Amino acid sequence: MRALPSNSHKGIHPLDPYCKRLSGLDKNAAPTSIRNLGRQIKPMCLPECSIEVIYMLTFEESQEALDQLIDALPPEIFRELNGGVALIPDTTFDSNGLIILGQYHVQPRGLGRYVTIHHGSIVAAHGYLPPEEFREKIREVLHHELTHHLESLAGDRSLEIQDEHDVRRMLEGR
Repeated sequence: MRALPSNSHKGIHPLDPYCKRLSGLDKNAAPTSIRNLGRQIKPMCLPECSIEVIYMLTFEESQEALDQLIDALPPEIFRELNGGVALIPDTTFDSNGLIILGQYHVQPRGLGRYVTIHHGSIVAAHGYLPPEEFREKIREVLHHELTHHLESLAGDRSLEIQDEHDVRRMLEGR
């Protein structure tokens, strides 16, 4: 699953975090966590932007949310997903500079089939969202990658083809 690159402003909704220039750190406050630091940052963006605070779930909070989402799914979905689902802290980009939110991996030799969810990428793309909406983004990425898994087991490439189409559209819209 991909999002627009951080250096792209053309064609992006003004509420998108990439339209923001961050400034206004309260130098007198002593943040106790990344989340508190994020709440001190006030974005400056396009005039129609009404966001005043950047929210972030910590890696640990995101891992807890991901674990709950996985536990709520039927075990059959994870058939042959022998490497499981891993939340990684990375912000990852593809060769076009698009942020990769999650990936489904198939390695016949080695780790087999597994999913990675890229916490840093989700924060970069959606870190401004309130916690419940951020959790929803994690759910969307998880379900998207698990759909790749299920389609792979069935020999279907429909979502992969749709992703390729979506990437082309994003690149044309830059």
